[in-house]
Amino acid sequence: MQVPDVLLPSFRAHPLSLAWFAQQMPVVIYLYPGGSSCADGERSLVLDAVEHRAFRDHQADLAAMRYSVIGISSQPTGVQLNSAFACRLDHELLSDPQLLLARALDLPTFAADGERRYERLTLIARGGRIQRAFFPVAAERSAAQALAWIRLHGGHADSSGDAG
Repeated sequence: MQVPDVLLPSFRAHPLSLAWFAQQMPVVIYLYPGGSSCADGERSLVLDAVEHRAFRDHQADLAAMRYSVIGISSQPTGVQLNSAFACRLDHELLSDPQLLLARALDLPTFAADGERRYERLTLIARGGRIQRAFFPVAAERSAAQALAWIRLHGGHADSSGDAG
């Protein structure tokens, strides 16, 4: 399946075309719910931070295999900026408040605090095509799971891999 052509805002600069980015370089895309000020939202924020740090901690290994990392949630870019700063992230966080990616790929979402949010899942794409989707995923293991799959299926981005 192709990575859909959705344009998503980033807290860093101009909006990013996900399809264009996935054509330029292999990428691990993790989707996370984001939280709010309610009790369940606070738990979600903690899990989001755990997942952000896990991808940060595995970023060098992924980069050695020529993979970039992008996190996507329905949170506003200002909230993502705070998360990136607090977790010392180098990778991109994109905002998808209208769940454009979810609609394009029929991804799982849920309702909380009167709004729809992403279920936690991970996609691996290269050459503009989604090679693997992991769902459900645990926040603390999603980065290691993606890295293990990439290593098992050839490691370097220029290697051929299957979708399963």
